[in-house]
Amino acid sequence: MNGTRICSVEECERAHVARGLCKKHYGRAKYNQLLDAYPIKSPADRLRDWLRRMPNGCIEWTRSTTKFGYGQIAVEGHTTTTHRLAWKLANGPIPDGMHVLHHCDNPPCCNPEHLFVGTHADNMADRDKKGRCHAGEANLVKTHCPQGHEYTDENTYVRPRGGRTCRTCIRAFEKAKGPRNRSRKSSKSKEH
Repeated sequence: MNGTRICSVEECERAHVARGLCKKHYGRAKYNQLLDAYPIKSPADRLRDWLRRMPNGCIEWTRSTTKFGYGQIAVEGHTTTTHRLAWKLANGPIPDGMHVLHHCDNPPCCNPEHLFVGTHADNMADRDKKGRCHAGEANLVKTHCPQGHEYTDENTYVRPRGGRTCRTCIRAFEKAKGPRNRSRKSSKSKEH
């Protein structure tokens, strides 16, 4: 579990890029069709190479992450998250429809002791129990829309999937848009 790897060619101290080689030596091996001499590491080995143990007990992925902070790695031509790979390596396949969740709430953590399997509903319940659902709660306490209109029963549209919109703002938007496609339809009918 180290942080920086160097090229595997003797006396080369450049940073590793792929297959244990730096950019220069990888390019040479590829050009000379010698890449077979430098086999691709297994997903387990690649995962192990880029993990770092943290003081809090988490074992964090130190390479590429998703926009939500979860580690990601290529496995057989597909990208997967590192915590799911860590679970599979430690415990076997993940049942269909199940998620791999974190006890530690640390997205890059791959410590199998910090992971557990659960349904989507389990994940949402865990999120709510730990108080990580702040966006919805913060919006519920707002009394006015961003334009300053009060959220009242008469002035609030509740969307089918949740959330709310100010009816005054909806009307203003519709009015500003004007009659839809009337000018286009009337010009086409005049041409024919």
